[in-house]
Amino acid sequence: VAGVRGVTLEQAVEGVLRERRRAERDEGGPTAAQVLEGLERAAECGLPGLADDRLDDVAEIVPHAGTLPELL
Repeated sequence: VAGVRGVTLEQAVEGVLRERRRAERDEGGPTAAQVLEGLERAAECGLPGLADDRLDDVAEIVPHAGTLPELL
């Protein structure tokens, strides 16, 4: 994966997760569930820049489209 998506493993993981985020947007999303999952993955992988982007998505999407459990 590192050779295909980036020089280091960290770059490769960030590339994969950013591509997933782009695909969600291309498909008309992301949904609240996708945003929360993306935030979780970015945080688990120690990617603060991507986590910040996902936090912006959370602030934009979850209050309007999230279910009660997602809002909590």
